[in-house]
Amino acid sequence: MADLARGELNMRPTSLFTPTRAALLGASQAVWVLSGNHVTRQARALAIAEDERSQHRTFLRDYTNDEYAKANFSQDFLEQMNDQTDGLTAEVTRIRELRKSLPRIDAKATTMMQEAAAHLTAGGSPDDHWMRFALAYEWRVASAAAHGRAWPGRWQYAKPRSQRPLTVSFTASPPPLRSWSGQSVRRP
Repeated sequence: MADLARGELNMRPTSLFTPTRAALLGASQAVWVLSGNHVTRQARALAIAEDERSQHRTFLRDYTNDEYAKANFSQDFLEQMNDQTDGLTAEVTRIRELRKSLPRIDAKATTMMQEAAAHLTAGGSPDDHWMRFALAYEWRVASAAAHGRAWPGRWQYAKPRSQRPLTVSFTASPPPLRSWSGQSVRRP
């Protein structure tokens, strides 16, 4: 990195999985919100809007409720954060009121990704099902790696029952697992 800096290249430290995860989440949210009937789309969009505002409000409260921050941050800065928090609370209240007449929707990222993958692969062919697994795999591995988990680095291989020779890789933790086909799974 020092050599890159001398060449005046702008290098920012990043994990490969962090932008992968962000891209997959954004794409999954778009598919998830745009699939389903009108009422489902409306409920999903409002669920995401509420979650975004609630997460932002929680972030601000980490500072406005902290004793060290209260003692050491400028009052003007804390007032601005409290004003933002109050505005977000009003928005969350308004969104919750709108959601009362709609189906209850879970806006958790993993749920969105799984439902988007199911929608995209609803064709029913074996390849479609494998794509659904691949999307779930990418999400889980990217999420785990972005959170500093060690298990994505442990690889296992299984050969599924199929008419065609096909090798599928997936992650697992030791001890060796049994594959879904009932065959023993070995380390490479």
